[in-house]
Amino acid sequence: MVNRQARFGYKALDQYARILDVSPQATDEEIHRAYRKLASTHHPDLGGNKDEFQKIQNAYERLLSQRKEAEQEERFYGAAAVARQRNDELRKERLKKAAAEEAARRTRQSNQALNPSEEAFDREQDARTRHAAAPRQYRYAQNFMTRKLPLQDQTTMFILINTLDIFMTYVLISLGAIEANPIANYFFRQYNFNGLIFFKLVIVAAVCVITQIVASTSIRKGKSLLNFGSLLVGSVVAYSCWLLVVKFL
Repeated sequence: MVNRQARFGYKALDQYARILDVSPQATDEEIHRAYRKLASTHHPDLGGNKDEFQKIQNAYERLLSQRKEAEQEERFYGAAAVARQRNDELRKERLKKAAAEEAARRTRQSNQALNPSEEAFDREQDARTRHAAAPRQYRYAQNFMTRKLPLQDQTTMFILINTLDIFMTYVLISLGAIEANPIANYFFRQYNFNGLIFFKLVIVAAVCVITQIVASTSIRKGKSLLNFGSLLVGSVVAYSCWLLVVKFL
């Protein structure tokens, strides 16, 4: 019986055998009987479907042809050569799978390195402080240039709250309110609302930079500072909403 694992034939043998509903190890006589049985049902002259019959016909011819080629190849190379070829294919598949797993592992490690926990970040920064010989200013610059910054969630929340504050300020001023902050009011009188936006954005950027610098030495202090800023601006937004409802609506 032909070896199903011959180099070119074993996959096609399985495929065509399924179409004819026979075992891949079936004899030629069994294949002939299966073909005649299916042909008697699906032949177009007998009321069958032409495409289905063509599929059966193709599988029958290809199966016999592939089996013949596999037999010839097995006789030529010998069972040992066929087994070596199949083993090489399995080895390549294992190497490919191992490479994919290694790539996935490296990706996970990279993601973990880019998203450290606050405790891990504190431990790393403490180690840098104890053992680094470079000046402190250089260490700060290195942290900003080579790794993901800490407190990104808190920073995002702070920026969103300030954006809402700018929007509420625009709404209130459009309704006739006066900017209470004298410095912000100065920029508004000199450069209209664009100047006011510029002033507020500069303040937001300055706070973000300061908190990142503080977080480089103590992430808890930087977090507390940023949360306090968010709470302060949030109270201003809440007061603006109250004014909008009570005074202008």
